[in-house]
Amino acid sequence: MAGPCAASAQVALPRSVGSPSSNGSVVLEIYRTKDGYIVAQECHEIVFKVRKTSNWTDAESFLLTDADNNPIFTLRKKIVTAHARWKVFKGDSIDPKHLLFRSAKSSIIQRATELNVFFANKEAEVDSLDPKQVDYDFKIKETSSRNSFAIYSGDSSTIVGKVEKRKSDERGNLKVIIHPNLDSAFATAVIVILDQLKGIPFKLPFWPIVAAGNAVVAAVTES
Repeated sequence: MAGPCAASAQVALPRSVGSPSSNGSVVLEIYRTKDGYIVAQECHEIVFKVRKTSNWTDAESFLLTDADNNPIFTLRKKIVTAHARWKVFKGDSIDPKHLLFRSAKSSIIQRATELNVFFANKEAEVDSLDPKQVDYDFKIKETSSRNSFAIYSGDSSTIVGKVEKRKSDERGNLKVIIHPNLDSAFATAVIVILDQLKGIPFKLPFWPIVAAGNAVVAAVTES
């Protein structure tokens, strides 16, 4: 196994960690498990855990924590929503005053998946208008290959992150490349929301995870 990962503070939203590559980007591996997700660095050190917290009577929700189970975000889906709207709150709260950002599909019917992300200060606009009429802070757009997504900063061509489906002989379901100044916990939350959207093409298998401390030491796909 690789040696200890280097820690790197990310920017905007709560501080999180990652292992910077030579160009300053952070590369993460995402494993889908039966009760959520495990997010690790390329050296297999776990940095985030995502656990489903809802039951059949509740709105769909997940808790994103660090490797030591300290809450970072709560992800909560709106119960009745045409645009697949989600809200993300600070820590384990669902209090409106702790809302950090929200997401919505750019349109109800899509040939390729597009998700817009809005910071909390635009809550009233997003609630009252069609999401495509509100200026978004980030856009996540499916590429023509249907095996990857690009994360854009606002309404620009600036790519701040990429999500790629892993090949069958590689560890993990997804490879995430996070450019400098994009928070890795934020990126993880957005990717979890993407995976929950109906019709997403990833069709991720489950990975039974064997961990030693905060490191993934074994992961075998399960159909």
